[in-house]
This record gives sequence, structure tokens and C-alpha cells, in this order.
Amino acid sequence: MVHRRNGSITGPASLSLLASALLCAALTEPAHAQSDRQASEFFRAGEAAYGRADFPAAARAFEEAHRRAPHAATLYNAGLAWELAGEAARAADDYDAALRLGSLDPRQAADANMRLGALEKWLGRLAIIAPTGNAVSVAHVEKAEIPVQVHVLPGHYEVTLFRPNGRTDSVPVVGSAGARTEIAFDADLAPLPVAVPIDLQAPTAAEGDLRRTWGWIAAGSGGALAGTAIYLGVQALSARDSYNESGHTDRSAYDRAGTLRTWTNVLWIGAGIAVAASATLFLSAPRRPAGPNAASVRWARATVALGSVTLALGF
Repeated sequence: MVHRRNGSITGPASLSLLASALLCAALTEPAHAQSDRQASEFFRAGEAAYGRADFPAAARAFEEAHRRAPHAATLYNAGLAWELAGEAARAADDYDAALRLGSLDPRQAADANMRLGALEKWLGRLAIIAPTGNAVSVAHVEKAEIPVQVHVLPGHYEVTLFRPNGRTDSVPVVGSAGARTEIAFDADLAPLPVAVPIDLQAPTAAEGDLRRTWGWIAAGSGGALAGTAIYLGVQALSARDSYNESGHTDRSAYDRAGTLRTWTNVLWIGAGIAVAASATLFLSAPRRPAGPNAASVRWARATVALGSVTLALGF
């Protein structure tokens, strides 16, 4: 779709303004640039294409002339041609670049500023920042050297960074009308070392050691719980005997016997679970290869506190 704005140059007025720009460029080019045959050929090709209203060809020819003999007025001419071709984003890029070079005459600079300001109201700007030596492609820009500022129509784009080592990085961006979006790339990082393949189905030796450690802890906990259960069981029987000796009248002895019996059952269940877990951990742990350091002694201490009673088990 071709976008136009009120006041865009058309017909004889555009030809007159362009002719003036071309004359200025020719008069102000340094002597060494005038001798550049290729730049002169592209410049004349741009004039010819503009004269036959082939504005995209004219714009490209002026840009090629600028690449061989940089001059702000040549980019200004390219911007005028792109604008007449309906390529607003490309026109804004060339107007912006021409103004940043700073060698336009006052009339050209004022006109470029006016046109750029009008275009930027409904164009987005993408500013790409990356370490020196990288290149970037986005929208109509192909592998431009960093830093890059490009104008785009509102919409979604992909910014691709080409690094000197051959690696490419791409990020999606959204261009919004009248807004500037900055995309910054970090310096390239050294590639990660290649990981050694690991069989996820089989536990490693380190994992086996960890399982055996937890197996010992579970076994110790089970023993501690069992010891505590035995102690509480004895206390429960003692409380029951006291209740029977009172002729079933000592209510406190009855309640104490019931509470101790409940805790005894809970601890026996916990001890059973701990012992089962310990057995599972020992059986599932892979064996370490035999060697001088294959055997080791591990010590652990499990402590269970219940009221004023503390049991400890070393293993």
C-alpha cells in the first residue's frame, strides 16, 4: 500500500527541488569524489531514473552513489525519491542519515527536517545496539553495520544480528507509530562445553552414595523410633497396672495409659516406615566399583525427644 501525506512533492515542483539538490551536490562534492567514475555513473543513473518517474530505481542509484562518494545531498535526493515511490520508512532513513552528516545547505536541511518530522509521526524507529563488528538485518535493512537506526511501519519485525564468529541471534520486536524502540545485544559469550551424555535411567555413583547415606539415616531413625516405642510401651503397661491396682478408680492412670498406648502405636508405625524406606534406598543404590577408597565408614546420630525422655542411637 502506498502512503502519501499532504504536501508531498509531485510534478514540476519535485523536479525543480531535486534539480536544485543535484546541482548543490555537484558543486559541493570534494575534488576526489568528482573523479570517482562509479559514483558519477550512479548519480547520473539516478537523475535519469527520476526523470522517467522510476523513483525506486532513482533512490537506489543515489544510495549507491553515496556509498562510493558519501555526501549528505545525495542521500537527501534518495529520500525525495523514496518518498515519491511511497516508501516512507526508507525515505525517513535517508533524510535522517543526511541530517546526521550535517553538510546539507540550510534550505535542504529545513526541508529534510520537515519531511522527517512528518513521517516519524506515524512511523516507528528501531535503534539496534551491539558490540562493534556485528551487523544487523531488519525490515528493509540488510546486514548493516552497528549501530543501526531504522524506520519501520507499525507492525511486528524480527531483528537478526550477525556476529563475526558466524553465529546469528534473532529477537522479535514491535514497531509502534511515533515511538522509538531500543534493542541491545550483549557481547558474544564463549560456547558452553559439550556435556557428556548421561543415562538418566541409571543412577550415578554419586547418587548411589547419597541414597546409601539416606538409607543409614532412615535406618537410624527407625531404630530410634522403635526404641522410643518400647520405652513408651513399658510406661503404658505400668500406667495400666496402676489403674488396675486402684480398683479401676484412678482416672489419671487410666488417661495416662491410653495416651502412652496411642503414642506407642504411632512410633511403631513410624519405625516401620523408616525401616522400609531404608531397605528401599539400600537396594536401589548402585554399587561403587571396588578400589582402595571403595569402603568407607559413616557415623550418624539420631535423637528423639519426648517430654523429659531423650533417646540417642549411634550407627
